[in-house]
Amino acid sequence: MKNKTVIRVRRRSAGRTGWLRMIHPAWFATAGILLLAASAVLIFIFFKPGSTGFFTGREYRVNAADMYRQSKTRLKISIFPSENEEWSAGEAEYLAERMSEFRYISPLVASAEDAPPESDLTVYIGYSGTAGESYLEAYRRLGSDGIEIGYSENSDGKITGVNILAFSEKRAHEGTVRFADYFLSENRLKTVFSKFSLSESGGDTLESFETLPLSESGYRLAVFSHPDSGTYTLRALGAIADAVDPDAILFNGGLCVGSDRDSVSSAWMDISSAVTGKSPEWGVNPTVEDVSLGDAFELTHDVLRSVVSGNGKEGTAGLLPSFESRRSVGGIILIGSDGKPAGIVYVISGEAENDPDGVCEIINRVSGVLEKAAGAKVGGAAILPSVPEGFASYLSSDPAVSGGVPLYSNIVQYVTPAADKLLDAATGAGIGTVVVFGGFNNVGVIGYGNASVALCGSIGFSNPGIGGQFALNNSRRGGILLSFDGNGVLSPSLLLASDYGMNQKNAG
Repeated sequence: MKNKTVIRVRRRSAGRTGWLRMIHPAWFATAGILLLAASAVLIFIFFKPGSTGFFTGREYRVNAADMYRQSKTRLKISIFPSENEEWSAGEAEYLAERMSEFRYISPLVASAEDAPPESDLTVYIGYSGTAGESYLEAYRRLGSDGIEIGYSENSDGKITGVNILAFSEKRAHEGTVRFADYFLSENRLKTVFSKFSLSESGGDTLESFETLPLSESGYRLAVFSHPDSGTYTLRALGAIADAVDPDAILFNGGLCVGSDRDSVSSAWMDISSAVTGKSPEWGVNPTVEDVSLGDAFELTHDVLRSVVSGNGKEGTAGLLPSFESRRSVGGIILIGSDGKPAGIVYVISGEAENDPDGVCEIINRVSGVLEKAAGAKVGGAAILPSVPEGFASYLSSDPAVSGGVPLYSNIVQYVTPAADKLLDAATGAGIGTVVVFGGFNNVGVIGYGNASVALCGSIGFSNPGIGGQFALNNSRRGGILLSFDGNGVLSPSLLLASDYGMNQKNAG
């Protein structure tokens, strides 16, 4: 029998020495490792203030205990809720209540209208002017569910302000709790590992909306439907673009021209050549009519994505809602000289018919963001993928309401019930003009409820006309011009080819 090593512990000597002998040797190694790790962290804290992995020595100055030890007086903390978010007042009260538990902190919930009180530290919850960027810029950068916590300092390097920037109550509360845990902690290790500053983006960032500066001369968007590559159509497009000089051209519906890839590609190359150089940008928006064509639309979509976008100005085939991404809603946000939104064009594609309620939610959310960014509702236009039923009934009830616009073709085939929801959402958001395609020869601007409805007709000469000789038959070819002035006020008007002599056989 092999001898076994037995460690005996006498009861009478089971003091400190005996207690240590009973500990497994591996525990000593573990304890040693932990002790070394803690020592390394402490050395890191105190002797590497310039490190970027954790908090620098400068960042420690925002800790309440450190500030108190340096000043030896009660700390005056002013907390400012955002003017833009109602929920921020509750978060400000929450933070003030947590800070008031410490005898050496004197918190005050301030108002943006008040003169900034004399404070050791100011804390801003939600968006504020101290962010160094506009509300819209911050929203687009972080998103609806993003959050950023940062600080500002004076010329001496002393931290004087903290910004808890968020656009939802949930994320703002997370940020408030995070800052409070850090600021109120006297334990340096806890302070380090709770991490005070962060920046996370998430949620909607308005990525389907392009922002453009609104110049003193304003912004003009020409809208045409049913283009083709016929000689007269291309001449008309070129003549109108030359005369009107729009900032952009949007082809809204009737995009399927040709039955095979070569013919579709050739047609859109010709259309591109007619407007490229005349207008800085052009784009396309598939309506319900396009989407309903199935394979033909898929072919056109593929050609526009891979062929046309590589010619002329890079990526212009996806000007507004990117044709490649097939977004149901996108558009242009015009930014005034004050950096605030001054106007918007919503471009709603035929894909919206699959989920009109979801698109309406997007319109409501975007309009809410713009209203907060501008301090007022932001007007503009909406390009709809079909004709609202209510509007069609309104037209048919009395021909006089057309405002002199003769209705030569059957508008009913372009009517869908989903368009009524989209129209209500747009007008509820402050949009004063909607543009629809409602028949080849129907061109005009008609008052309807709280909006003007612009029928953009057809620019393509190969589509049915009104009959008669060439000039008369093609007298209703045209589109709509959406003109924003330098203040963002929108005026829709007609673009008739006949006004430029382009309904004559010898045109061009």
